[in-house]
Amino acid sequence: MKKIENIQVKVTYLVGLCDVDVPDDVYEALSNSESEILSPDNLSMTFEQAYAMEWLASNVKEDDACEFRFEIECID
Repeated sequence: MKKIENIQVKVTYLVGLCDVDVPDDVYEALSNSESEILSPDNLSMTFEQAYAMEWLASNVKEDDACEFRFEIECID
């Protein structure tokens, strides 16, 4: 058996939402951020992007995931 001192794993999952009612301003924010990565670590995020991310954080849950992807970033 081996002991891992440190491991960093990047986990990506896919969630599909159907028939979701969103306010008009949320729709605009999501539409304008379609090809961008929204992350709380992004300090240059616009107010519109922050609003879209807040809505996503409230409505997208890992339990709804239909596909997972794991990437080993670092292992010691």
